[in-house]
Amino acid sequence: MTFKDALEREIAVQGISVAEVVQKSGVSKGTIYNILNGTTEDARIRAATRRAIAAGCNRDIEVLPDGGVVFVDPVQDHGNFDSATLVLNLLPFCAFRSQGHIAAPFDWLHAQEESGRLVGLKTVDRVFQQREEFLELEITNQSDSLIVQVDFKLHVVFENGVVGDIACSVGDAIGPTQTLQRTVFLLGGPGYHLTVSQATFTDEKNQSWQIVESPGYRFQGDLA
Repeated sequence: MTFKDALEREIAVQGISVAEVVQKSGVSKGTIYNILNGTTEDARIRAATRRAIAAGCNRDIEVLPDGGVVFVDPVQDHGNFDSATLVLNLLPFCAFRSQGHIAAPFDWLHAQEESGRLVGLKTVDRVFQQREEFLELEITNQSDSLIVQVDFKLHVVFENGVVGDIACSVGDAIGPTQTLQRTVFLLGGPGYHLTVSQATFTDEKNQSWQIVESPGYRFQGDLA
């Protein structure tokens, strides 16, 4: 995805105006419109300009292996908080956990397929339990406290332009040194880039923290 495409989709998803991006980024309206209308080619956009415009959308930029970009939630400074207290990893090609999956992403995928916005998922025709084509979230508690809840969003950008921000929650307790796995997404259909964003956890003392290290995964696509 080019910077122009990523910017257009971010503006559409957030419902923000170019004037708002101009005000927050400090980049001129003319520069932003030249990017959006294709007058300024992607290769000519300076890195500092890209970062400033992304910040104007309340986002950071992540460069993908193919040279494309996606807008992601910014990493925030949380003082003395140790981001390694809770570690998140995304593991591909896992079997579907019928008793250990998060329903919201699959409800969203099913809705996209029914509406015709995404094709090739086969969420209806193929039984999940007989497949090993899923993305799994591994949550490891490296603290000395009991973790009672983890909340996050799955920010997914498909190559065909479909974008989703799916709110997810894990309400199962995770003890010290324990690891919990949950099936969170399907490896099927068009290619996409998925990021775990806005992740927070709550401990047994009802204290909530934001997780700074947020994993991402790039699916190349499978329309067979």
